[in-house]
Amino acid sequence: MTHRAPYPSFTLPQRHLSVAVTESVPAAGAVGHLVFVGEAPPAASSLSSTRAAALGFEGKAGSTLVLPTAEGPVFVLVGGGDRAAVDSAALRDAAAQFARAIESQTELALLVPETPVPDEEAASALLEGAALARYVHRIGAEGPEARLDSFTLVAGADRAESLSAGLARGEVLVRATKLTRDVAGLPGGMLTA
Repeated sequence: MTHRAPYPSFTLPQRHLSVAVTESVPAAGAVGHLVFVGEAPPAASSLSSTRAAALGFEGKAGSTLVLPTAEGPVFVLVGGGDRAAVDSAALRDAAAQFARAIESQTELALLVPETPVPDEEAASALLEGAALARYVHRIGAEGPEARLDSFTLVAGADRAESLSAGLARGEVLVRATKLTRDVAGLPGGMLTA
């Protein structure tokens, strides 16, 4: 005996993410700066280390400090932990913290710091962290979607080629992970032929 599935038909959500590498900060909704323990915030933040510490930000891994501006993008300090100990997992986590700190912004730019991690690996990890932090299961449900429309890495021209290769790798990993999460979250009855 065959039973009709009680589930409505569905389609996989279409997600589009624009990625780029540029030398100058684009007109994004938010710009992130990784700050490592013991290092001063960037001059663009107009904060001294003392003032940042008074606001609860010391560059520790997992910490963020959102600094709204009168105009232009929101400025976000992202704790990177110990610079010498940074690996791709730490960069992925930092990018995820950045994306979660300003969920209302759909266009993000992140200044890529010099770390022991090769640029290609770093770019992939940063994209994975930011894009997957914004993932929301959307099949068969209505509700807000934590979208990410564009993700730009800002670095010198000498690093552009390797960072672009890393972004290409990261895009494949992000799409595969999102599809896996979408399908894994479906009720079994929707997956039968």
